[in-house]
Amino acid sequence: MTYRRKIHIIGDSIGKGWALGRYEEEITPAYYLYPVYLFRSISSMANNVLYENGIRDEFYYTGVPAVNFSSDISTTVAAIRALIANGTIRSGDVVVAEDAGQHNQDPDLYQSQWEQVRAAVVDRYDITFVMMSMFSYPNAAADYQYSTLFGTRTMNEATVAAYQATIPNERGQTLWVDMKTAMDNWRSSANSVDNVDVMHPDDIHPNVWGQALMVGELLKALNYRPYLNTADGLKNLAYNQYGLLKYGSTTFNATRAFQYMQKCILG
Repeated sequence: MTYRRKIHIIGDSIGKGWALGRYEEEITPAYYLYPVYLFRSISSMANNVLYENGIRDEFYYTGVPAVNFSSDISTTVAAIRALIANGTIRSGDVVVAEDAGQHNQDPDLYQSQWEQVRAAVVDRYDITFVMMSMFSYPNAAADYQYSTLFGTRTMNEATVAAYQATIPNERGQTLWVDMKTAMDNWRSSANSVDNVDVMHPDDIHPNVWGQALMVGELLKALNYRPYLNTADGLKNLAYNQYGLLKYGSTTFNATRAFQYMQKCILG
């Protein structure tokens, strides 16, 4: 049997899936009765479009945090190394790291933590590690701001520095996704054209449209886009259920929902 590449997401609630305002296990009624259950997470949306295009690679959420003030970084590093040692994460796989949680307001420490996590992924096997800048907006508290100066630099600047750092004995590769710029542009466009927000009111969690943008950016970064000819499953569901996806807009319609999904997923 040919081994299919797996994309392992480490991170917090965004990586796990909170686009519908609650986690998968909290969604009621049962999934087969909930109209937009398919949009529950990055993994669900990405896997749907990959499968539709005959690609059997798989996204899934590991349950491991990335860098978060509330977690011990040594525990995260140990968990990643254990997943590699037991064969859950294999040579040729991808680890996507996302962190939008409460940080320590210490960019130097934050950079160090990122470097430790990155090293745990790439210093032994040819595993691809994906890092990203993080979007954050005014409603989020200071501990959730990633573009605000803490001392002399921002958390996003610290993350870039960790991406650019030299990792001894690096065998894998590290990719960078500027998710902040992509989300900023997408939020501005959707708001100005359709009065649709792509974030939940907390300004931390993306809703379905913000999450769809993240899915598309990851598919692009991992070079899936040239092999995607269709995303009809996602687009048709958005078309049929646009009423659940207008987020207060009075002008948003089914055609726009279809177009939004096309833009986010296929570019």
